[in-house]
Amino acid sequence: MVRAYDSYGREVLISRQDWRNSVLLPAIKKDWGVPDRLASIILQALQDKFYDDLVEPAERLLQLEPDSERSSVLLAIVYFKLNRLDDAERLLERYVEAHGETGAVLSNLAEIYAGRGNKDKAIETLWRSLEMDPNQEHALNLYWAVHLEQGGEPAAGQALSRIASLRGSWRAQLWLGKAALDKGDLAGAMDLFREGLRNAPSPAPVFLLMAVSGELGMHGHVPELLELVAPSFEVEAHGLQVGNNLIKAYVDSQRLDEAGSLVEALYAQNRPDWKQHLNYWDREIAKRRLEASPVPANRPLQIAMLTINGPVWLPEQSPAAELFPPRTAAASKISFLGSSAEVKDAPDQVQAQLSDAPGYLSRALPLFLAEQVQFGSGLSAKSLVPWLAGDHQGFVLCGQPWSDEDAVKHAGSAGADYVVTSHIKAAGAPWQIVISLLRVNDSSIICRLQAAFDWGSPADDLMRAVSELLAALKGSAGDRESSPASSYSTPDHSAIPEYLLRLEQLLALRCANMPGTASQFLHGEREILDGNLQLCERQPTSLSVRLLAMQTFLAMKKCRPAIVAEYSDRIRDLQRRYPVREQPAHDIAERMAGEACSS
Repeated sequence: MVRAYDSYGREVLISRQDWRNSVLLPAIKKDWGVPDRLASIILQALQDKFYDDLVEPAERLLQLEPDSERSSVLLAIVYFKLNRLDDAERLLERYVEAHGETGAVLSNLAEIYAGRGNKDKAIETLWRSLEMDPNQEHALNLYWAVHLEQGGEPAAGQALSRIASLRGSWRAQLWLGKAALDKGDLAGAMDLFREGLRNAPSPAPVFLLMAVSGELGMHGHVPELLELVAPSFEVEAHGLQVGNNLIKAYVDSQRLDEAGSLVEALYAQNRPDWKQHLNYWDREIAKRRLEASPVPANRPLQIAMLTINGPVWLPEQSPAAELFPPRTAAASKISFLGSSAEVKDAPDQVQAQLSDAPGYLSRALPLFLAEQVQFGSGLSAKSLVPWLAGDHQGFVLCGQPWSDEDAVKHAGSAGADYVVTSHIKAAGAPWQIVISLLRVNDSSIICRLQAAFDWGSPADDLMRAVSELLAALKGSAGDRESSPASSYSTPDHSAIPEYLLRLEQLLALRCANMPGTASQFLHGEREILDGNLQLCERQPTSLSVRLLAMQTFLAMKKCRPAIVAEYSDRIRDLQRRYPVREQPAHDIAERMAGEACSS
């Protein structure tokens, strides 16, 4: 399989044959007359071992630039890989006759001589190659391997020292430094690494910084790693290959602000193949920050009850509000209260932790039920969200369900006529959702419902419970309350688990935008945006999915404008490829997208 990424940054695996037919061969045809791009295609295809397909492209490259070292070397490598040693040797010797010796040409000639069993000639040619460029990986590896075979470790070590004496050498110093570390000689290794860095060009080669940081990190020398590597690191030049080691060193040293800044700088390079690693570090940094500031056990908690009127993606100021007429003042009011879950190995005291799946669902479910009731009946819905205020801000997750008495009390304070509580039983599989509907004025229980839930399966059980809840409300509130909104439709059952996650993330964004909320409350911003774009692509005709995404982009722009700017092209592309068809929803979605993408 060949790993690739689609326009939404998702990893896809393609069979080698499909990759050859649908990507490699069309790319060769497209760039048949463009030397730089053709050479890049050949080099990548060599790494992917498509040797048989590269003879004609490599010969074409040589026609396009007959005097180029690059074209001669690439074609010689293709011949060598296909065991056409005579053709490869003649080609390189012709180049030497016409243009003189170069390090790359000599090292490939040496490999041909070694392949024919002429080791003495191979060694002599390799040394001439290394004198020209002592940092050729292939030449150094071969020179070391030949000496190791002939004289063992002492001879191989002497060969490296000989190379290290050449002007501009850094790769041999790296090997020698690694050997010193393996022997416990940190001071010797640091001297060799410093010498290598002094000899290297600027910016330092990626491999050099990656290897130095990797070796020092694996041996537990984190301060030395940061001392040597951080000053030489450049985001554009060294990317994730070196950045990953630096981030780990910063995190291990509790230098979390520097780790976070580096993660942001790497995100800004917009590399889909880096996002999985960066998402991991984003979450890890947030976790370490929580661990560094635990909730005091002996201090009373300041818990507030936040109120979300209607759907979380339909705040009053949203352009989409005109699609859904507001409820009249006479409409009965219903509150939704969740934020409780039973989990395995629950702590016996208050604990700060990152949101997990039970926590997400405990907050998402009231939001989802609220919009279902808001648009499936004539009731006016609002969600109640327990929020920890003060020095340690965040969502509250209770380990036990709300008592009927407490639920009625909170709903009454919010002016509601009814209250729905939802509780997650996540200690075993499948998870269970318990939904209770109570009348506020007399605390009577109208119904209790239960549904199974699995993040990876369609939410059929949940939707049956929603239907039963709506029927119970209709029976209790009367037919006059039942006037479903024609503009709203529920996403496909297969998409509801993902939709629930995105609802909860928009809630987190709205909380992040509240005055006084710490900037570190929010993390995983790009995963949020990626997830919404991908959900829209999978549910292109769902208006609720589209409006949820657009409101998410707008909320994110308010607190993280630079991140939304990274996504402006993808947001526009979504609107172009999957436009909302109906009016006036089309114009509203376009207006929201334009606002999100504006500078």
